[in-house]
Amino acid sequence: AYSFPFTETAPTYTSASFNFSPTPMGSYTTHRLGDAARTQNIRVSAENMNGTIVYPGETASALTMYHDVTLENNYVVGQGYENGKVVDSVGGGICQTTTTLYNAVILAELTVGTRRSHSMIISYVPPALDATVDYPSRSDFTFVNSTNYPIYIESYISTSDDSVTVNIWGVDERPANRQVYYTSDITSDYTWYSPLYEEIVD
Repeated sequence: AYSFPFTETAPTYTSASFNFSPTPMGSYTTHRLGDAARTQNIRVSAENMNGTIVYPGETASALTMYHDVTLENNYVVGQGYENGKVVDSVGGGICQTTTTLYNAVILAELTVGTRRSHSMIISYVPPALDATVDYPSRSDFTFVNSTNYPIYIESYISTSDDSVTVNIWGVDERPANRQVYYTSDITSDYTWYSPLYEEIVD
């Protein structure tokens, strides 16, 4: 008999690393999914992101989790924003999934990497709480798992509630009695004396 030499390496993470806290570290829901095309795009992006595991120190990318936003990947043409106008684009609506993820990340107190807001105010979150992505230009939303344990992303839509939800599960080591406040400041006021653009629809 011949004994093959081997080196045994202990795993970096074990099942104990996934002994998540009983409630999500961050959870957020947005409502008003929109028409059938927009709902389809939000559904596909949420389903593709659902089940993603991000290990400590890793950077998560919304566009990577959504996969290529193409017709071949079950995305459809929906309405989105572009340079201050509403336009038809493949994947129109996935920014609502991104915005929901962004707010869950904030509530989980993870580290935001890259984030860009829309060119216009959106209706499903207060001002300054939105995040957008753009495929194929690769304008992305990213964040870092800045905890000591893996995190698990749960995301889904509810047609009965007309909503999309993102839950971030992990081992919550934050003090239970902490208080976190988010504030926004108006840095300047603008008065528009004429419309930015006019669109005549027959």
